[in-house]
Amino acid sequence: MTVNKFAKFMLRIFDDYVEISNFSQTDISDVDMFEVWDYLEENFKLPVPVLTSYSKCYSTKSEAQLHLGDMAKKYYSAIAVVEDNTIDFEAETAASDYFLHEVPIKMFSEKEEAIAWLRDFGRVEAL
Repeated sequence: MTVNKFAKFMLRIFDDYVEISNFSQTDISDVDMFEVWDYLEENFKLPVPVLTSYSKCYSTKSEAQLHLGDMAKKYYSAIAVVEDNTIDFEAETAASDYFLHEVPIKMFSEKEEAIAWLRDFGRVEAL
């Protein structure tokens, strides 16, 4: 596993997925996302499967949401979201919140199940 820390995100790179964690208590801007995407583009064959947690996401500025919707298919082969409270929250909600219409996204209550699902969407390969 490799760990990389950016202004607002931490990336943990595994063989089967990239875990993206937001540790910031502030709004996410498009500049923050491009910092992560530039790193992925410079170091890995794209797209990569991603594991994240919706509960750790803070508000995302509207321009960042639009960029995410436009760019996600280039960088992410699939997004697995681990969320403790999946009863009130569905993957479709996350997809529509972030304009993700071309990237498979699925909610999980268990991290192990999310990782198993991501294995169907390729591995993380260095350039």
